Amino acid sequence: MIGFETYTTIENLINNEKYDQALEKIDKTFEAGNVSSYLYCLKAMVFCEKENYESAEELINQAIEIDPEDDYNFYTKSRINFHKVDFKTAEATIAEAVRINPRVEYYGLWASIYFGQKNYKQAEIKVKEGLELDPNDDHCLNLLTLIYNVTGNNQEAKSNIDELLEQNPENAFSHINAGYQELRTGNHKKAKEHYSIALMKNPNNELARSGMLEAIKSSNFAYRWVLKYSMWLNTLSKPARIGLLIGLIIVVKIIPVLLPFYLVLVFGTWFVGPVSDVILIFDKYGRNLLEKTTKISAYINIALFGLAILCIPGGILINGALFITALGFLVATVPVYHFDMITNKIKFAVNALIAIAMVSLGCYAAVLSLIMDKSWSSAFLPLLVLTVVYSWFNGLLED
Repeated sequence: MIGFETYTTIENLINNEKYDQALEKIDKTFEAGNVSSYLYCLKAMVFCEKENYESAEELINQAIEIDPEDDYNFYTKSRINFHKVDFKTAEATIAEAVRINPRVEYYGLWASIYFGQKNYKQAEIKVKEGLELDPNDDHCLNLLTLIYNVTGNNQEAKSNIDELLEQNPENAFSHINAGYQELRTGNHKKAKEHYSIALMKNPNNELARSGMLEAIKSSNFAYRWVLKYSMWLNTLSKPARIGLLIGLIIVVKIIPVLLPFYLVLVFGTWFVGPVSDVILIFDKYGRNLLEKTTKISAYINIALFGLAILCIPGGILINGALFITALGFLVATVPVYHFDMITNKIKFAVNALIAIAMVSLGCYAAVLSLIMDKSWSSAFLPLLVLTVVYSWFNGLLED
């Protein structure tokens, strides 16, 4: 029989992120002939933290097989699938955990699953159900505040943040919410302070890391404007965002004189993101906060921006087709910038193919004019159409 001290030791190792030592302790316990549902569950948690989700799911399924009425097993399985971005399975398993034993942290995870799908209404419902069980639960209160922040309920968010920080000024999640609130109001310096505190408390917190990156980027006035616009768009439902897009297109068709303003809006919001990530590569603090995929995207975009800059003098001195080549390199930076925002393999492949097509069409324009002595328009028109269509529908490719 496994003693309480053994479980406590393993839990402490996991909480302190000593995953290899935790695995060693778990395996030794198994080798001693001790088997339990919770031991499999703990091992699944370790593999989940190590992002080995396949092994984690196999282990948690074994735990459920041993004890199919243990609510924590279903909670852990839901967490694993949440990290895998398999929201459907995560939702089904957390519902089962709540059925067996409704606990406040289970409702917190359920709300997070809806939040991950941008279903903020359902997320708010679930987090409030959790708060009915424990009105003082820090995680649920902060999650509710985050929902208020994202949906533009500024007054409620501000009130909650002040109260949370007063009660627990050391809570990382509260500082993340405060940082988000400051970003909404354009105070990027104050936002940095809050995100710095959150990262000191938990250096691996993804919300704090991404928030700090946004705060650093917001030192650029143009990006600050784009971020405010993006945050405002997030307060709209998906149908409302699509309606806004269609509405803008209709207005431009009715009043063609507004086309330049529309193009400034589209291309301004387009290029600020890629340029900001490139700037972060040269920022000693920002560079260390970038994820591996984001760094790769930024390095690719450095090359694309560099090639575009090299083509511009060629367009002036050699052949105008090189302007189209430069345009191909420039517009390709946008799908490249979106690489780390897409986890679905098919969507990622489509996005990558669009980037390749943009570069190829730009290069084809130069080949047509410089080598084949033909008009570059047969390359420019498809590039223009692809760029416009992508500007309309690129949001559908994001997760």
